[in-house]
Amino acid sequence: MPEGASDHPLSHHRFILSDHARDLLNYFRNDLPAAQKQIPEIRGLGFWGSQTKDQETPGSDMIVFYDGSAFPGAIHFQDGVWRDNFALVDGNPKENERRVKLRYKQITSNDRLRKNIRRHYRHALRQDVAVLDISPRALDSYIYDFVENSLAKDVLNGKQAIDKFPVNDQSYVLFPFLLSLGDTVYEARSHILDSFASKPNGEQYFQVLMKLLHQYERMRTKKHAPIPYEGKLPQTIEEAKKYFLTTSYDSVKVAEK
Repeated sequence: MPEGASDHPLSHHRFILSDHARDLLNYFRNDLPAAQKQIPEIRGLGFWGSQTKDQETPGSDMIVFYDGSAFPGAIHFQDGVWRDNFALVDGNPKENERRVKLRYKQITSNDRLRKNIRRHYRHALRQDVAVLDISPRALDSYIYDFVENSLAKDVLNGKQAIDKFPVNDQSYVLFPFLLSLGDTVYEARSHILDSFASKPNGEQYFQVLMKLLHQYERMRTKKHAPIPYEGKLPQTIEEAKKYFLTTSYDSVKVAEK
């Protein structure tokens, strides 16, 4: 632990917001209804990294959550299996042509939506932001990727260090648990927690998810060593429902200058 870390506010608070970060969060909270009016698919925002540790950097460290249910894409996860929405049909070239066109239309429409979302927030931030689909269909695919990922199983079995877990599509399921704005984000969290609760070893995989969340939020940067959090993230799904399904900001502290 870095010298003096136990006395650092981050060791007792999950987030620390500087005046600038607090103003930014308030700005986007107030802007959210207007953003949703312009782009109805927008569902909320998430913040991490420098924005939540009083360590602002030029990067935005912000993600925009959206509902991509109108654009399921070619492959999606449903009822426990992966399905191809546009699988070609033997002996039916006319239907196959229709499916190919529909596949292209949905993919390009989703790409256009994501670009429009980025454009809206780039105008305010003057830098790019990440975007993530949190429709139930997308969440189910993230959960599947996480639970079935051999790395998660290796972490669960003590064969893999959590800091080696990649932050990519295998861990998208953690992003709704960041410091977030938007009521639909709470619905996404509830969906994820209910899904974990219904799975064999769901509690154990949830604990891996919390370790990954802690690791992600305390990631080392070029300028700052990670400050361990002495508070506790939820250890069970029932604790998580009390912790994550509320709009309380007990874990947020305004930076003291």
